[in-house]
Amino acid sequence: MKAIAAPTPCDVRGAAPSEFDATKPVKGLGVGYVPEWMQERPATDIDSAALEACGESGMVPNEG
Repeated sequence: MKAIAAPTPCDVRGAAPSEFDATKPVKGLGVGYVPEWMQERPATDIDSAALEACGESGMVPNEG
């Protein structure tokens, strides 16, 4: 699998600037999720554990 490194022909606006700073702590970072999707297939226990880990690391789960 390759990471996207440049605009593709499908990008109508070109590359969007990213304000992501990997050196900042994750505390307070919002993580969106849809509660109904977490309760049905194809969601798994791994998905629930990942969401729980986000909260434990200081991220803020946001129902969407």
